Amino acid sequence: MAKTKTLDKLECISETMPRPIPMLKTAEQMSKVCGIGEGRLRELMDNREIEYVVNGNRRLIADAAIWDWYNRNKICVGMGVAN
Repeated sequence: MAKTKTLDKLECISETMPRPIPMLKTAEQMSKVCGIGEGRLRELMDNREIEYVVNGNRRLIADAAIWDWYNRNKICVGMGVAN
């Protein structure tokens, strides 16, 4: 009987606890998080414009790589072209 109560308690905890977010994400996962399309992320990796890690046949992207790309490609407001 004690095992059943323990299992029920663990199941309840696992249902209420949020799932951890992986540090490295596939292009599909990252596109859902950052708003850049999956195809565009793959294109950025193909063109070596964004850093990624190869794990087997998967290319994984870190959040920091997205921020790095963003900071290199953003257009600042109020920074118009000088005459």
